[in-house]
Amino acid sequence: MATLTPRTQSASSTTVRSWALRHPLLAYFSIAFAGTWALTIPLALSTGFNLFPLPDLVFILLFIISIYLGPFLGALIVTRATEGKAGVRRLLIRIFQWRIGVWWYLAAIFSFLLIWLTSFSILLSGAPLRGLIGNPLLLVTLFLPWLLQSIFIPSLGEELGWRGFALPRLQAQYGPIQAAIILGALQGIWHLPVLFTPILGPFTPEKFLSFVLTAINSVFIFNWVFNNAQGSVLIAILMHASSNAASRLLEEFIPQGVALPAPFQALSMGWINVIIFGLVAILLVILTRGRLGYRPDAGS
Repeated sequence: MATLTPRTQSASSTTVRSWALRHPLLAYFSIAFAGTWALTIPLALSTGFNLFPLPDLVFILLFIISIYLGPFLGALIVTRATEGKAGVRRLLIRIFQWRIGVWWYLAAIFSFLLIWLTSFSILLSGAPLRGLIGNPLLLVTLFLPWLLQSIFIPSLGEELGWRGFALPRLQAQYGPIQAAIILGALQGIWHLPVLFTPILGPFTPEKFLSFVLTAINSVFIFNWVFNNAQGSVLIAILMHASSNAASRLLEEFIPQGVALPAPFQALSMGWINVIIFGLVAILLVILTRGRLGYRPDAGS
């Protein structure tokens, strides 16, 4: 059996580093997709196509590992190849970059909840808002626990890569609007195998399309907060976690059997989200004159 000699290993390492130096974004996204899909495709085959059974605990562990083998590991590998150990330290330190204005903490934690609550209260004659007013403790018993859980699964595993590594480079190369579209599309597509599992499934082409479009639109909000928070990965992690928690909380406030206004009755929840976050994205582009808080000299 052939073995790698030290010289072969060095040549292989040099080739990877050379590729990462020439194409850091391509290298990062390749690792992000390959690392995650290597585990989530088997999960999809197991639960979505019933090809082989997996115990629940094994399914959960593989899903968690898949996140950290993708965007998280990709950010570390490519940063190490392009910026050395010092670059990795700088990237990791941004997870603990907490000295940000209070406003941006509030925006990170409550913006998605506010957007969803306001939008569906308008569509449903105030029902979600009345539900929250009638049971405000759900913010503590449901929203907060989901937020805390989501900090580690999946937010930390994703945001070190999406916002910490990829976004600054995308914005420097393409500008804030194109960067948001590219990152949002790739984030949405990255979730594809999970759409065949109970986590985000069941899969339909329409659901996948609306999921990707919602991801693109919501990334405008993420990037606007991230840019104004001086590139703090901590803020990105909190925002990702709070968006998951807000989605879970909203399920408690949408009454069953309540009809939407006539123009929306034929739309699925996915397409309603596309409209809601599309309008917010357009508003942010207008109000920020297309900059989304991006300052090329800020180092974010």
